[in-house]
Amino acid sequence: MNQKITSRIAPTPSGFLHAGNVYNFLLTYLFARAFDGILYLRIDDYDLPRYRRQYVENIFRVLDMLGIDFDGGPGGVREFETKFSSKFRLGAYENTLKTLEQKGVCYACECSHSMKNSFKNGIYTRVCADKNLKFKKDKTAMRLSTIDGAEILVGQNLINFDALCIGSIDAANGLKNSANSDGLNLADEAAFEAEKFAQTQSVNLAQILGDFVVWKKDDTPAYNLASLVDDEMLGVNLLVRGEDLLACSAAQKYEAQILGYDFAGANFIHHGLLAQSGKKLSKSSRAPAVSVTDGAKIHYKFAALKLGLNASKCDGLSNLLELFKGKFSR
Repeated sequence: MNQKITSRIAPTPSGFLHAGNVYNFLLTYLFARAFDGILYLRIDDYDLPRYRRQYVENIFRVLDMLGIDFDGGPGGVREFETKFSSKFRLGAYENTLKTLEQKGVCYACECSHSMKNSFKNGIYTRVCADKNLKFKKDKTAMRLSTIDGAEILVGQNLINFDALCIGSIDAANGLKNSANSDGLNLADEAAFEAEKFAQTQSVNLAQILGDFVVWKKDDTPAYNLASLVDDEMLGVNLLVRGEDLLACSAAQKYEAQILGYDFAGANFIHHGLLAQSGKKLSKSSRAPAVSVTDGAKIHYKFAALKLGLNASKCDGLSNLLELFKGKFSR
């Protein structure tokens, strides 16, 4: 692609950051900088009831530990709360919902997961699709209709991953036995599986996600709408995400196509998830919080190992970036 690469690191302030978040931050940074791109910090406080200032403070502490620099975004907690919070963009989200309504592609839904026959295998069964309900706070949500059988291609054209061989990982350099409290799971062989980036994946959105919510019953935008609008506003065209967000990526690309957004042509790179005792690290599963006092070196080396780079030469972020450029950039 000829346009300048633009990406973002976009944590949610709903809990303390864990090692999986750090791995994603580093990968996003590496891909953006390797292609001389623009990198933004955006803190996605869409779930306002779960917002805590201490979580935002934690985000800045971890980013400072890692030494990651940005080309735009808040420089601290106060600036975030007074200038960058999503509440200042509520009008843009509302306008996007109106556009979708005008296009006739969404509908109000009064169903919940507890209602009989509303969901089958986790997919909404379109009970309300033809009811012509109106949105009413605390009573209905707004869902975007998906097309049965439609395949959404999610991938990227920056790197020929199929031509790269990351190879096996040798953890015998002592990293495996390094002391850590971050949930990196260094004693687990699975933690050292080489990263396997997919070139392109085809997603049947109706089959794996169904008609999805774009506006919640509490009268706030759902993530798949708010994040898309924010990405379009920033000009984001590269997203680096965990593989668990593949359906989310397909949903947002589908929305972007309907809305005529440039985001429809964005590049998506999905990476593997870090696990602890067979379960992915997540805030909801109370994954161990990153220990800022332990420093960033172990995270640099871990990322290097996952990417098939020489971890012994990755004591600093600049070293990691140089090795990454040598392997992954054009």
